[in-house]
Amino acid sequence: MANPDYITRLKKAIRDLHGCDSEHVETVSVHEQFRGQTAWRGEVEVFKMQGHPRAARCYAWSSRLESGGTKEQFFAVLQSPPIATAADAVRASISSGTRFKPQAGKIYKAVAFALERDKNILMEADLIFEQEGARAYLVLEWWPNTGKGDVPKNTVEIDPAYLQKVSGQQFDFFYRGQISIPQSCTRQVGQSSRLSMNHPTRESIFRDAAKTMRAAFEDARNNVPHRGEAGGEGEEIVRRFLSQHLPKRFAVTNGFVIDREDKISGHTDVIVYDAHNCPVYRTSERGMILPNDNVASVIEVKFQLTTTTLDVGIAKMHELRNLAKTPFPPSPDDMPLGLKGTYGVIFAFESSLKPETVMERWRSKLTDRNPLHQSLSLIVVLDKGVFTTFVRLPGRGPAPAVIHGVSQHAPGTSVGVMYYDTGDMALDVFLRLLLAHLTFFRHRVDHPGFGFTGSDRVMAVEFGQYVSPSEIRYSQRA
Repeated sequence: MANPDYITRLKKAIRDLHGCDSEHVETVSVHEQFRGQTAWRGEVEVFKMQGHPRAARCYAWSSRLESGGTKEQFFAVLQSPPIATAADAVRASISSGTRFKPQAGKIYKAVAFALERDKNILMEADLIFEQEGARAYLVLEWWPNTGKGDVPKNTVEIDPAYLQKVSGQQFDFFYRGQISIPQSCTRQVGQSSRLSMNHPTRESIFRDAAKTMRAAFEDARNNVPHRGEAGGEGEEIVRRFLSQHLPKRFAVTNGFVIDREDKISGHTDVIVYDAHNCPVYRTSERGMILPNDNVASVIEVKFQLTTTTLDVGIAKMHELRNLAKTPFPPSPDDMPLGLKGTYGVIFAFESSLKPETVMERWRSKLTDRNPLHQSLSLIVVLDKGVFTTFVRLPGRGPAPAVIHGVSQHAPGTSVGVMYYDTGDMALDVFLRLLLAHLTFFRHRVDHPGFGFTGSDRVMAVEFGQYVSPSEIRYSQRA
């Protein structure tokens, strides 16, 4: 029997996507295969639609964006020709990607999920078509556990209907089926050598992470029907990446930021906060409410960076930067006790804007209240590059810098925004710049105070008084 909470979530998804209520009817098991390979296996919930003009039933289910993910992706397919069964609904969702006429014999790059020792992993493979797309094969490289010498190749025929054309720079297709790797073999990712498998580099690690993010992004963009839900998937992709790579002192969530003057931000996509020193005011499905003193970074996530989404992101950063931060207490040597500013970031999966356009647009949104040192600090475009604030000392080149205020510099020092064409290392540069800020972010346990003094709702009864610095004399009860 299906979990009642799960059914409630599916009903909400149906209502959001199709605009009417529904009643759960039954659970149907679906196992889609192609050439003996499992393409999809799971349970589909069947619902009776209430008042829908075209469909009497709806087939709904959810899945995780990646193995181990925490974000549900919902599917709700109406029973409308040619969809007649739960299996039809699954096939339709799998093959809903953009149609593409491939060249026979050309080698394409593909990313696919593979089942290796009961673990779902993401892997690369060459992809070859025959007969103009009528047949398709993934060419995998595996290491035998005891073998030596050249990497053996294994060709697996797949159903072209499960291939989804993507616009990412690193690969051409995403295969929505699943490949099973024999127990006797260990996978070899892409064309890398055996040495690189045994000794991964920082570069290869972050390139793989970027490819995983790109695959998840393409999956969300092409297969989540509701734009708002798709946007939520993009935010979850970034939150998951940061949760896996930031020091454990910092946690990642979404929600709201409140300052000591009780000013509160709008909903924020990604919040990085000092979890070791931060009280939590409230937790809900829409996110947490966190004190601004403990918020180290805020990130707005955009599927596509356009002039409109850039303007909205900058305005959101200015709103968050205008929240009050408690000043540092005086230090004996007048040295700062760390960084207290919020590192503002816009993270985009794609952009067709020229770097000059982005930087001039950024400049045009600066005001007396929000100059550069009170604006955002970084814009990241996955697989392309980063825009970051810089400081240039006289006679030197620009150096990336977090500008949180006016500090002591020699006359002639300039500040501005620089673009770094990182290519597929944008994710690595993003993390390096963020860590440079987090390393010096202050340790502070924020306390909201009590506010009892002067209140007409306070009743106080004295029990005694100090008669000397070390003695209290208590009075008798009246």
